[in-house]
Amino acid sequence: MQNIEGGGRSISAEGEKSSADIKRILVFSKGWFHPSLLVRKRFRDMLLSFSSGGRTGSYEFSFTNRFEDFIRIMEAETLHDSHFDGIILLMHEKKLPAACASEFLTKIQSFLSRGGGLMAVHGALASFKSIPEYGKILGSRFKGHGPPGPVEVIERNESAYFMFTEELYLHDFDLSNNILWYSKHKGEKVPVAWTREENGGRVFCFSLGHYAATFENKMAQKIIYDGLGWITRQVNEL
Repeated sequence: MQNIEGGGRSISAEGEKSSADIKRILVFSKGWFHPSLLVRKRFRDMLLSFSSGGRTGSYEFSFTNRFEDFIRIMEAETLHDSHFDGIILLMHEKKLPAACASEFLTKIQSFLSRGGGLMAVHGALASFKSIPEYGKILGSRFKGHGPPGPVEVIERNESAYFMFTEELYLHDFDLSNNILWYSKHKGEKVPVAWTREENGGRVFCFSLGHYAATFENKMAQKIIYDGLGWITRQVNEL
């Protein structure tokens, strides 16, 4: 694990496993209130619980909370041709200067074009609402949400479901998205987890995550774990 939050500090990687067996993931996690510090901590704890591996291998996570650091890291990775296998976004950004937002999205698009994988969680799906290219990457355009409350999450073939208190995001969706889990709003299906392929890369979206308890839920953990395996090309179908 590496921790580069708050100005590029580096902590040595954990373990002695072969690099061929480890998938490297860059996690951009930013926010004080949305996502809250507690949400970010629980999300981090959940990811680190995946580090030791399982049926889809082992992971090494690097964390940052600054757009400038993210851009710098991606530039360095491109120059050295040793890019990460996946990027995870957990943030909610509304006021980023246009030039920085453009460079941020350019790095993500370039990463996908090299076959990389992207995971966007909750507030990341409500970010950059005025930039069509970002919505195209995710296959969705955020429209809003109602008050937090009970949300029933149903598998696409209706073979499984679970319920917890959450904030259900409403979106306009690309019809080419592969919907994995959904909920309902006013009788209409609302996708909650979906995959898509974009510009040669893989994209997985999970729209829940307003509360820290979500990332302690075993079913939510499984959905994210499976999505991580898919974006890093360790599994080909979900």
